[in-house]
This record gives sequence, structure tokens and C-alpha cells, in this order.
Amino acid sequence: MAGILDGKVALVTGAGSGIGRATAVRLAQAGATVALVGREAGKLEETMRGEPFASGAAGSVYAADISDPAQVTELARTVIAQYAGVTPEAFRNP
Repeated sequence: MAGILDGKVALVTGAGSGIGRATAVRLAQAGATVALVGREAGKLEETMRGEPFASGAAGSVYAADISDPAQVTELARTVIAQYAGVTPEAFRNP
């Protein structure tokens, strides 16, 4: 999918429903590769089965509870390893 975010990676928390899901969809429509994060893998996978992901938009599912620091650390390690160009700074809260 071509768009203004081609080549960019977006990590969206709460991507299994509501505003998080809508955000993940819009970012994918704009061409971003989306890392979908949420506590319930089933809801994240449901997002991936819908458009634009069903038509080939790039995305990955990461089940994690971002209120748990250990899970955030593991999420960061996994996403950094999977996507070139994502750095630890992306996971810092200003």
C-alpha cells in the first residue's frame, strides 16, 4: 500500500479495539508498517483480519500489557529486533 508513511514503522497500543484499532487502520492505510499492541492477542488478530491488513498492509501482533514494565521491556526488545531503524528511544516516555 503506497502512502505518506511508506517505510515507517508505527507502534500502536490498544490496537485491538476502539481508538487504538482506528489509529492502526489509518496508519496502515497511509503506508506504515504497524506493530499492533494490546493485552488480548485475539482482538489484535481480529484487527489484522480486517482491512487494510487483509489486503496486504504490513503489520504484526504483539500481546503485551503496557502497565507491566517487564512486558514493555520485552516488547521493546522484540520490536527493535524485528524492525530495522526502530531504536530504544522510541520506547521512552518523555
